[in-house]
Amino acid sequence: MSLGNEEKDINVPKWLSDCKEAITSSSEWKQYILTLNDAIRQQLEDSHVPFFTDLSQTSRIHFVDTAMRATENGTDYRSIHDKVTSLVNHHLHTSAISHSHRPHTKPQGIIQQTYEGIEYLLHRWPFLRSKLTIFFNCPLPKHLRHLIWKTFLADANVSHKFLAQCKDDPDKRKLFNPEISENCRKFIRRINLQGLNGSEGAFYCMKSILAFYLLVAEQPVSLDPKEYFITVPFLLVAMQHIQITNPVPDKVLSLLIEEYCSFKKNLPMFVQDSDKDLKSFTKNVIQTLRQKYPNAEQVVAQKCGGVHEEAAITSDIDREFIQKMSILLKPVIQNMFVVYFNLETLLYVWDQYIITADNTSFQNSWLIAVTAISLNCLKGYLRNTTSADINLILLENWPMITVLDIQFEVKNKFNEEFESLLNVGQQRKMTFLDPSLNNTFWQKWYTSPSLEYTQPQDRRLFKEILHAEKERINQQLERNQLEIQREKLQYKQQLEEILEQSRNEKQLMLREQNSLQEKLNKEIADHKTCSQDAAIKIAELNAELQTLRELSLKFPDSTRDHAENTNPSSARTC
Repeated sequence: MSLGNEEKDINVPKWLSDCKEAITSSSEWKQYILTLNDAIRQQLEDSHVPFFTDLSQTSRIHFVDTAMRATENGTDYRSIHDKVTSLVNHHLHTSAISHSHRPHTKPQGIIQQTYEGIEYLLHRWPFLRSKLTIFFNCPLPKHLRHLIWKTFLADANVSHKFLAQCKDDPDKRKLFNPEISENCRKFIRRINLQGLNGSEGAFYCMKSILAFYLLVAEQPVSLDPKEYFITVPFLLVAMQHIQITNPVPDKVLSLLIEEYCSFKKNLPMFVQDSDKDLKSFTKNVIQTLRQKYPNAEQVVAQKCGGVHEEAAITSDIDREFIQKMSILLKPVIQNMFVVYFNLETLLYVWDQYIITADNTSFQNSWLIAVTAISLNCLKGYLRNTTSADINLILLENWPMITVLDIQFEVKNKFNEEFESLLNVGQQRKMTFLDPSLNNTFWQKWYTSPSLEYTQPQDRRLFKEILHAEKERINQQLERNQLEIQREKLQYKQQLEEILEQSRNEKQLMLREQNSLQEKLNKEIADHKTCSQDAAIKIAELNAELQTLRELSLKFPDSTRDHAENTNPSSARTC
């Protein structure tokens, strides 16, 4: 029961940790451990094994499970079973209430807490996936579907190859295949599924999956249309992790490639294009129709085998009938019902196929049963059509089959057969959820009181504590919001002040620049005027000087006297 050292690496839900502590500290647990140890010790003596530690891990699990089966009819087992049930109910219920400030109702909170517990347990003990057949004939919730598919389709070798290739080829040039890329774009446009059409992330994932599958194939393979179809459910389940426009992280792409390659590797031969196996599959479908739905078999035989509706069907299945039925069912089964079923029904059918990945015989029987049930649901459409239109009628009306249609038929026609197949190899008989019941999984909490909160004052006190805690959290959130708003307002004011100061400084600089420019222009104009006046004055002086020179040459003495008498100031200046 110990959660082990891996708790440090994996986020253990608090309710699960509290539940473990409460169970291991209870008197019922201690008494049951003593009883279990006695049963194990008896097995060791019968097997002549000195110590329990001498066993391998697989043998230890087998010994413990055998001891549990040997003690499950005893008082101690019933006591610990009831104790575990009540503690799990209590801690889940308490955890859901204490997290009620989250944006979901209490039942949703309980379910969310349960999902987190299942996720941890599957990480901690992967072999517990065999217990997931309890979900048989029920669609998996979205969150669990992604987790459970990942658990069943894990393939470390494929993941290692892809990550090693990413390391050697960071740009993923080897995954660029123009033909595959073009085919993927055409395929996505043609099927026109909501969520995939227009998503660059989905397109990138699809072409990368197929290019990698082609690259690492052990023998040369050609990408038939069915290879493209089989990528669709994986992309639909992973769409919560795929952005429409942003690049897809290598971790998400690695998981998709891992799931696709693992799924493809384990597909039956009649899905992988083996005509012999496909005929065997078709024969089994016809036999199932004959046993479970004789009216539907008669209609299909009339359309595919030339048998009239009034005629009795012979015990020997006609070869021509099998051949025509094989041609009819080939695209359906080799596409694994993609584009035939609507998305909800398709994922439900794949859920049942994947959670039974450890049971190949059941998987084959499941595909046969789903095909037979579908033909029975469509017999009304087939009755009024011709043989030439049968493919078109199937393609148009197959999406009308709902999850409830298949669930009802499985429960009424195949339940005993499937339960026996699922319990083969199980050390104890598994129980299954009944999808037709309207009772909730937590009905016991509404019909029986909690063991620890039977007194009204205790319940009132507990509610007051929770209410006070919720009030405290709400007040803290309000304070945080007010603080954020104040900071935003303060930053806004500071920004406006800075902008205003910047505008004022800019205007001042512009005014100073204009003033300086005006002064400069004025000085330039004054300088230009002075220069012009000086030039004129110089020209006049030069003219007078020239005149004086000419006079001095003609009348040297008189000119000097004349000059002194006429311009004494000029003489003084000189």
